[in-house]
Amino acid sequence: SLFIGSLGLFAVFSLAAGFSRTPIALDVLNGVMGLMSASAVPPAVGMLGVIYEKPSKRKNAAFACFSAGNPLGFIFGTIFSGVATQLFNWRASFWLLAIIYLVFTILAFFTMPVDDTDKQKFDGEAVKRFDILGTVLTVAGIGMFSAALSIGDNAPHGWKTSYVLAMLIIGILMMIGFVFWEHFFNYPLMPLGIWKDRDFSLVSHRFIFS
Repeated sequence: SLFIGSLGLFAVFSLAAGFSRTPIALDVLNGVMGLMSASAVPPAVGMLGVIYEKPSKRKNAAFACFSAGNPLGFIFGTIFSGVATQLFNWRASFWLLAIIYLVFTILAFFTMPVDDTDKQKFDGEAVKRFDILGTVLTVAGIGMFSAALSIGDNAPHGWKTSYVLAMLIIGILMMIGFVFWEHFFNYPLMPLGIWKDRDFSLVSHRFIFS
């Protein structure tokens, strides 16, 4: 499955990152590792939704534990990587990550339940329903906006640097364009109607301000 494959490939690229010889190679491999990590999230959430179909306290606890994995992973990952770096070198931190992800890949292979729900066939209709423009707008928009925020302080002329301003403005315009496009597209990537759900809106705003 996509979940198991993403975990396994993360381990492979993390192992390769430990053998990097140039900064460019290390940056590229870290970017690919980020993609593998991100690609594991949707199937994981989907699997939890399939296992816990009906609302219940157990379902709430399961999703709460899943959500807690992000901050806990960041904290313990930083600690373990720091210890590995202090004891050996920076390469050991990537090798440690590779070992951890390999273990979880094996565990997932033997413990993940089989998803026997109906799947959308990959055909012309599926391509027609896929929100290609919405995907491009949101990925490119958030990417450029985040990149501008990250490099603004270190740019040659700070926030007045031309490419920083360009990425910031274009990123904002693309995110706004994404919202308008989702309003008119028949099969939106993010149906705007979900914001009418009170609980979803409250949780989303809490995440934004936290």
